[in-house]
Amino acid sequence: MKNALWILVMLLSVCLCATTLKAQTPKSPAGGDTVKAKTGPPAASTEACKGKTARAECVFKGQDGEQVKGVCMAPPKGGDLRCAPIPLGEKACEGKAAGDECTVTDTNGGKVVGACTAPAEGSALRCHPPSPAAVSCQEKGEGEQCEFKRNSKEQVKGMCVSDPMSGERRCQPPSAAEIACRGKAALAECEFKPESGPAVKGACVPVGDGPIFRCQPKPAAPPKGPAPPKPETPPKKAK
Repeated sequence: MKNALWILVMLLSVCLCATTLKAQTPKSPAGGDTVKAKTGPPAASTEACKGKTARAECVFKGQDGEQVKGVCMAPPKGGDLRCAPIPLGEKACEGKAAGDECTVTDTNGGKVVGACTAPAEGSALRCHPPSPAAVSCQEKGEGEQCEFKRNSKEQVKGMCVSDPMSGERRCQPPSAAEIACRGKAALAECEFKPESGPAVKGACVPVGDGPIFRCQPKPAAPPKGPAPPKPETPPKKAK
Protein backbone atom coordinates (compact mmCIF):
# COMPACT_ATOMS: atom_id res chain seq x y z
CA MET A 1 0.00 0.00 0.00
CA LYS A 2 2.83 2.37 0.91
CA ASN A 3 4.56 1.57 -2.39
CA ALA A 4 1.39 2.37 -4.32
CA LEU A 5 1.05 5.72 -2.55
CA TRP A 6 4.71 6.52 -3.20
CA ILE A 7 4.33 5.77 -6.91
CA LEU A 8 1.20 7.95 -7.06
CA VAL A 9 3.07 10.90 -5.43
CA MET A 10 5.96 10.56 -7.91
CA LEU A 11 3.58 10.57 -10.89
CA LEU A 12 1.84 13.69 -9.63
CA SER A 13 5.22 15.44 -9.16
CA VAL A 14 6.29 14.62 -12.73
CA CYS A 15 3.00 15.93 -14.16
CA LEU A 16 3.31 19.13 -12.13
CA CYS A 17 6.88 19.77 -13.34
CA ALA A 18 5.90 19.20 -16.96
CA THR A 19 3.02 21.63 -16.68
CA THR A 20 5.25 24.30 -15.10
CA LEU A 21 7.92 24.00 -17.81
CA LYS A 22 5.35 24.23 -20.59
CA ALA A 23 3.89 27.37 -19.07
CA GLN A 24 7.37 28.98 -18.96
CA THR A 25 8.19 28.18 -22.58
CA PRO A 26 7.99 31.44 -24.62
CA LYS A 27 5.48 31.49 -27.43
CA SER A 28 6.16 32.95 -30.82
CA PRO A 29 3.65 35.23 -32.56
CA ALA A 30 2.84 32.35 -34.93
CA GLY A 31 1.91 30.03 -32.06
CA GLY A 32 5.15 28.00 -31.91
CA ASP A 33 6.82 26.83 -28.73
CA THR A 34 10.07 28.76 -29.14
CA VAL A 35 11.18 32.26 -30.10
CA LYS A 36 14.39 32.62 -32.02
CA ALA A 37 16.72 35.18 -30.55
CA LYS A 38 17.34 38.23 -32.69
CA THR A 39 20.82 38.23 -34.07
CA GLY A 40 22.84 41.29 -34.98
CA PRO A 41 25.08 41.65 -38.04
CA PRO A 42 27.24 38.61 -38.85
CA ALA A 43 30.38 38.42 -36.77
CA ALA A 44 32.30 37.95 -40.03
CA SER A 45 31.52 41.55 -41.07
CA THR A 46 33.11 42.86 -37.87
CA GLU A 47 36.05 40.46 -38.12
CA ALA A 48 36.75 41.66 -41.69
CA CYS A 49 37.42 45.20 -40.41
CA LYS A 50 39.70 44.40 -37.46
CA GLY A 51 42.83 46.52 -37.67
CA LYS A 52 41.42 48.60 -40.54
CA THR A 53 40.32 52.18 -40.78
CA ALA A 54 37.00 53.62 -41.92
CA ARG A 55 36.36 53.40 -45.69
CA ALA A 56 39.00 50.65 -46.08
CA GLU A 57 38.07 47.86 -48.49
CA CYS A 58 36.93 44.60 -46.93
CA VAL A 59 35.53 41.16 -47.84
CA PHE A 60 33.48 38.68 -45.79
CA LYS A 61 31.22 35.68 -46.27
CA GLY A 62 27.49 36.29 -46.03
CA GLN A 63 24.94 34.11 -44.24
CA ASP A 64 24.46 31.98 -47.37
CA GLY A 65 28.20 31.59 -47.93
CA GLU A 66 28.36 34.24 -50.67
CA GLN A 67 31.32 36.60 -50.84
CA VAL A 68 30.43 40.18 -49.96
CA LYS A 69 32.73 43.06 -50.89
CA GLY A 70 32.41 46.42 -49.24
CA VAL A 71 34.07 49.07 -47.10
CA CYS A 72 34.52 49.39 -43.35
CA MET A 73 31.88 51.67 -41.89
CA ALA A 74 31.00 52.70 -38.33
CA PRO A 75 27.45 51.91 -37.16
CA PRO A 76 25.18 54.96 -36.72
CA LYS A 77 25.12 54.48 -32.94
CA GLY A 78 28.85 53.83 -32.65
CA GLY A 79 30.78 50.64 -32.08
CA ASP A 80 33.26 48.50 -34.00
CA LEU A 81 33.73 49.01 -37.72
CA ARG A 82 31.70 46.64 -39.87
CA CYS A 83 32.13 45.60 -43.47
CA ALA A 84 29.13 46.87 -45.42
CA PRO A 85 28.39 46.73 -49.16
CA ILE A 86 29.09 49.97 -51.02
CA PRO A 87 25.83 51.87 -51.69
CA LEU A 88 24.79 52.14 -55.33
CA GLY A 89 25.12 55.92 -55.20
CA GLU A 90 28.77 55.65 -54.13
CA LYS A 91 29.59 52.97 -56.71
CA ALA A 92 28.36 55.27 -59.47
CA CYS A 93 30.93 57.91 -58.40
CA GLU A 94 34.00 55.70 -57.97
CA GLY A 95 36.94 57.30 -59.75
CA LYS A 96 35.01 60.50 -60.43
CA ALA A 97 35.32 64.06 -59.16
CA ALA A 98 32.71 66.30 -57.56
CA GLY A 99 30.30 67.62 -60.16
CA ASP A 100 30.88 64.77 -62.64
CA GLU A 101 27.83 63.18 -64.23
CA CYS A 102 26.84 59.78 -62.85
CA THR A 103 24.16 57.14 -63.46
CA VAL A 104 22.47 54.88 -60.92
CA THR A 105 20.50 51.78 -61.94
CA ASP A 106 17.74 50.93 -59.48
CA THR A 107 16.41 47.46 -58.61
CA ASN A 108 13.75 47.73 -61.35
CA GLY A 109 16.33 48.45 -64.05
CA GLY A 110 15.53 52.14 -64.29
CA LYS A 111 18.39 54.60 -64.72
CA VAL A 112 18.72 57.91 -62.94
CA VAL A 113 21.28 60.47 -64.13
CA GLY A 114 22.71 62.82 -61.53
CA ALA A 115 25.89 64.49 -60.33
CA CYS A 116 28.57 63.35 -57.87
CA THR A 117 28.39 65.38 -54.68
CA ALA A 118 29.63 64.92 -51.11
CA PRO A 119 26.87 64.98 -48.45
CA ALA A 120 29.36 66.31 -45.90
CA GLU A 121 32.96 67.50 -45.87
CA GLY A 122 35.34 64.54 -46.08
CA SER A 123 32.61 62.01 -46.92
CA ALA A 124 32.52 59.81 -50.02
CA LEU A 125 31.00 61.16 -53.21
CA ARG A 126 27.48 59.97 -53.97
CA CYS A 127 25.36 60.21 -57.07
CA HIS A 128 22.49 62.62 -56.46
CA PRO A 129 19.72 63.15 -59.00
CA PRO A 130 19.36 66.74 -60.20
CA SER A 131 16.66 68.93 -58.72
CA PRO A 132 13.55 69.76 -60.80
CA ALA A 133 14.95 73.29 -61.17
CA ALA A 134 18.13 71.87 -62.75
CA VAL A 135 16.28 69.37 -64.97
CA SER A 136 14.23 72.18 -66.52
CA CYS A 137 17.45 73.88 -67.72
CA GLN A 138 19.41 70.83 -68.96
CA GLU A 139 18.73 71.63 -72.61
CA LYS A 140 18.49 75.41 -72.32
CA GLY A 141 20.99 78.24 -72.37
CA GLU A 142 21.75 81.01 -69.93
CA GLY A 143 18.86 83.42 -69.45
CA GLU A 144 16.26 81.30 -71.26
CA GLN A 145 12.75 81.03 -69.87
CA CYS A 146 12.11 77.90 -67.78
CA GLU A 147 9.41 76.29 -65.69
CA PHE A 148 9.29 73.57 -63.03
CA LYS A 149 7.15 72.24 -60.21
CA ARG A 150 8.18 73.00 -56.62
CA ASN A 151 7.19 70.34 -54.06
CA SER A 152 5.31 68.57 -56.90
CA LYS A 153 2.54 71.18 -56.62
CA GLU A 154 3.53 74.82 -57.13
CA GLN A 155 4.35 75.78 -60.72
CA VAL A 156 7.36 78.11 -60.81
CA LYS A 157 8.45 80.16 -63.82
CA GLY A 158 11.87 81.72 -64.10
CA MET A 159 15.13 81.99 -66.00
CA CYS A 160 18.04 79.57 -66.38
CA VAL A 161 20.95 80.89 -64.32
CA SER A 162 24.31 79.17 -63.69
CA ASP A 163 25.43 78.76 -60.10
CA PRO A 164 28.77 80.61 -59.65
CA MET A 165 30.15 77.88 -57.34
CA SER A 166 29.07 74.56 -58.90
CA GLY A 167 28.40 75.77 -62.45
CA GLU A 168 25.06 73.95 -62.46
CA ARG A 169 22.39 75.77 -64.46
CA ARG A 170 19.09 75.97 -62.59
CA CYS A 171 15.73 77.59 -63.10
CA GLN A 172 15.45 80.52 -60.73
CA PRO A 173 12.32 82.62 -60.28
CA PRO A 174 13.06 86.29 -61.02
CA SER A 175 13.37 88.75 -58.18
CA ALA A 176 11.47 92.03 -58.03
CA ALA A 177 14.67 93.82 -59.08
CA GLU A 178 14.98 91.61 -62.19
CA ILE A 179 11.30 91.93 -63.12
CA ALA A 180 11.73 95.72 -63.07
CA CYS A 181 14.31 95.47 -65.87
CA ARG A 182 12.50 93.12 -68.23
CA GLY A 183 12.52 94.51 -71.75
CA LYS A 184 14.91 97.32 -70.80
CA ALA A 185 18.44 98.05 -71.89
CA ALA A 186 21.53 98.36 -69.75
CA LEU A 187 21.63 101.47 -67.52
CA ALA A 188 17.95 102.24 -68.22
CA GLU A 189 16.05 103.77 -65.34
CA CYS A 190 14.01 101.34 -63.22
CA GLU A 191 12.00 101.14 -60.05
CA PHE A 192 10.81 98.25 -57.85
CA LYS A 193 9.19 97.65 -54.47
CA PRO A 194 11.14 95.30 -52.16
CA GLU A 195 9.44 93.06 -49.60
CA SER A 196 10.01 95.68 -46.94
CA GLY A 197 10.88 99.34 -47.07
CA PRO A 198 10.23 102.08 -49.59
CA ALA A 199 10.40 101.77 -53.36
CA VAL A 200 13.87 101.69 -54.88
CA LYS A 201 14.83 103.69 -57.96
CA GLY A 202 17.93 102.85 -59.90
CA ALA A 203 19.41 101.63 -63.17
CA CYS A 204 19.39 98.24 -64.93
CA VAL A 205 22.74 96.54 -64.47
CA PRO A 206 23.72 93.22 -66.16
CA VAL A 207 24.10 90.19 -63.85
CA GLY A 208 27.41 88.49 -64.67
CA ASP A 209 27.95 87.84 -68.38
CA GLY A 210 24.35 86.77 -69.05
CA PRO A 211 21.45 88.67 -70.61
CA ILE A 212 19.71 89.23 -67.26
CA PHE A 213 19.47 92.76 -65.90
CA ARG A 214 18.79 93.73 -62.30
CA CYS A 215 17.60 97.07 -60.99
CA GLN A 216 20.21 98.47 -58.63
CA PRO A 217 20.05 101.80 -56.83
CA LYS A 218 22.25 104.49 -58.25
CA PRO A 219 25.24 105.39 -56.11
CA ALA A 220 24.68 108.49 -54.04
CA ALA A 221 26.40 111.60 -55.28
CA PRO A 222 29.34 112.73 -53.14
CA PRO A 223 28.43 115.52 -50.72
CA LYS A 224 29.16 118.99 -51.97
CA GLY A 225 31.88 120.77 -50.09
CA PRO A 226 32.32 124.49 -49.68
CA ALA A 227 32.91 126.35 -52.90
CA PRO A 228 36.55 127.27 -53.50
CA PRO A 229 37.32 130.94 -52.89
CA LYS A 230 37.37 133.17 -55.96
CA PRO A 231 40.76 134.53 -56.89
CA GLU A 232 41.24 138.13 -55.89
CA THR A 233 41.21 140.64 -58.73
CA PRO A 234 44.22 142.92 -58.60
CA PRO A 235 43.33 146.60 -58.37
CA LYS A 236 43.42 148.55 -61.55
CA LYS A 237 46.32 150.95 -61.98
CA ALA A 238 45.47 154.60 -62.37
CA LYS A 239 46.27 156.11 -65.76
